Amino acid sequence: MKAGNILVRQVGSKFWAGEGAGQGRDFTIFAKRDGVVRFYKAGPKAQRRSFIAIDPVAEAAE
Repeated sequence: MKAGNILVRQVGSKFWAGEGAGQGRDFTIFAKRDGVVRFYKAGPKAQRRSFIAIDPVAEAAE
């Protein structure tokens, strides 16, 4: 995923922005940096939320 790409367009906040992702005013989740997309759940059991994060990729050394 490249920085600036849109990950999810949504109405309301079904997904929350995690590390390396941002959320626009219209609840769109976008990438803030290059990397690999990761979906995960976190928070107290009664209020578990779904997050989308961007994990950095180690560049291949030549």
